[in-house]
Amino acid sequence: MKMKSKIMAIALFLLILWLPLLQTEAKEEMPVPPRVQIPILLKVLTYDRNFERKVGDKLVIGILYDSQDDDSKKIKEKLLDVLDSLSGKTVKDAPFTYVDLGYSSEESLRNSIVSKNIDVLYLAPGGVLYLKSIVQISQKYKILTITGVPDYVKKGISVGIGLKDKKPEIWINLGSTKAEGSDFTANLLKLCKIIR
Repeated sequence: MKMKSKIMAIALFLLILWLPLLQTEAKEEMPVPPRVQIPILLKVLTYDRNFERKVGDKLVIGILYDSQDDDSKKIKEKLLDVLDSLSGKTVKDAPFTYVDLGYSSEESLRNSIVSKNIDVLYLAPGGVLYLKSIVQISQKYKILTITGVPDYVKKGISVGIGLKDKKPEIWINLGSTKAEGSDFTANLLKLCKIIR
């Protein structure tokens, strides 16, 4: 009987240790599919008063994913398919293109942002471990960050898409948008969930 109690105690102890990791995984949910969220996120960009000043004649979107995570790679492929389907569209008269960026290191991300002239960085699920460095880099280079993982907005990503009453809801982290050099209009902000 004592042995059974010890085993149960050890199992409970291990569960308690692993619980935060399991919760982290659950928080990386993307409640709105890419085919719905991408057009919304592109529309959100049109409400940035600093868009023209930051972007120039072509908008370059970096799709950042965890190159070691199969789920992150699958989501990246779905995102690229949606962006392909929107080929020829513009954002505030600027054509857009995209680049897929597999996260390997801070230095690699920094170099890619500079060399590929990234204007907007989309963070796919799977990047929670690198979130702090991604936010620091995006703020340093004034790159607007967007995501389909609403919990990332609570952790410093600027714009995300959540779900409210089974409908997409725009989430905006005001501190992050300002630090990344964006200034969204009041018309947009009154429709969003604001994270401070």
